[in-house]
Formats: sequence, structure tokens, C-alpha cells
Amino acid sequence: MAAIDETQRQTKELWWVEFAQKYRPGSVPVGKPERLEPPAPDVVFNTESGRIGIELSQIVPRSYGRYNDPEIEAAQKCAVKEAQAFYWRRYKDDLFVNFNFSPGVLPARRELVAAMTELVARHRPPDTASFSALPGSRNASTLLPSWLRGLSIFHQLDYLRMDWTGGSVWSTSTLRYEQVVERIGEKASKLAGYRAFADEVWLLLVCDQFSISASVSIPHAAAEWKFQHSFDRVVLMSMQEFFIY
Repeated sequence: MAAIDETQRQTKELWWVEFAQKYRPGSVPVGKPERLEPPAPDVVFNTESGRIGIELSQIVPRSYGRYNDPEIEAAQKCAVKEAQAFYWRRYKDDLFVNFNFSPGVLPARRELVAAMTELVARHRPPDTASFSALPGSRNASTLLPSWLRGLSIFHQLDYLRMDWTGGSVWSTSTLRYEQVVERIGEKASKLAGYRAFADEVWLLLVCDQFSISASVSIPHAAAEWKFQHSFDRVVLMSMQEFFIY
């Protein structure tokens, strides 16, 4: 089991690197990374300016709550699974989609699945782009039905192709400045070991959840955050945001 978990972790890290290359240009080097074993950083890029090591670290909630209506939660999951299958049968188009449902009762299953499929088809982004209508945004209020608070659509990547996800916002927490400071400090303690394998070392911090239940969101104030650190670059990133320090 431990070996499987480690393989999944490494695959997810490579997925985030590829996601950053495609949707966040400049956040990580281009090209195919080299995978090394500890104490090296997670991946290393050979670039014209030298070897750049990337150490990845995922920031997730310290605790997870429970949705207070398991029947609605189960209905959401079934609808998402059916919508993905229906969309594939109709369009043969491989996307990753996250639905952020409004809390409460959903429309009837057949109507809901058809509506979800139509929404994805309508807002399908170009091959090099993504689509996001985040909760509380103007896009969400004008483009989405009342039973949906947010919608994100991405093209699948080579690493870790993902099933569609969905849920209701009931315990979303906002990332705190102190959490980032703490994680930078933890990784900084290993920086000397990383530098033995690379000319530069970048730290990539990812909020490894979507804007649905039990997730961490990066606040707009993060654009103004400043950190004292010895990395050559620190990148803070989620599916929706990224900042370089």
C-alpha cells in the first residue's frame, strides 16, 4: 500500500508540473523534467541557464468536516459520474470538470445530467485554455443556473487523467499567510540537500483541492504577501490562481 501511495503522489506531482506548464506559463520551466530520488528536489529541469530543481508541496485543510445531508451529497456524486459518461458518449471529448453545486435539493436526475452535459459543451474552452466561473463572480451569476455556484473546465493532461468532481461549498477554508510561512520553513530545512542537485531551487506550493467541499482557497490578498526565504523562487498555485514570490 505504501508503494502505491508513493507512486500516486509522484504521478500527482508530475500532473501539477504539466498543469503549470500549460495553464500558468512562467511558473515552472518548459520541457520534460527529470525525476530524482531524495534528498534531491522532486523534479529537475535541464535549461540553458543550468539545472533548475522544483520541490512540490501540497497544502490541504488540517481537518475535514462532514456534509450535513449525505443523500444530497450522494446525489451530487452520481450526477457528476453520469454526466461525464454522457458527455463522452455524445462528444468523445476528454475534459476535466469541477461542479460547485449550490447547497440544497437538485433537479431531477435525468434533467440534471442533461443540463450539466450541455453546460460543459457550451463553455468548452479552446485547446490551450480553461474556463472558470468561480462562486461569487459575475461569470457565475450570469452564466450558471441557480443550482450551480461554480464551474471549472480544463483539458485533461497526460499525467493522472482525472474523473469529474463536484460538491457543495460547506467547509471551504481560506489559506492563511501563516500556513505558507510554515510550509516554506519546513522545506527550507532541506534546501542544502536540494542544492546539491541543481543550480537553482524553486518551491512550488499547490492548494491541492478544488473550490468545493473541504477545500483551501487562495485569497486575493496573496498578491500582496511577502516572504523571507532562501529559495530562488516560491510559486503559490491552485487551479484558479498563481503567484510568484
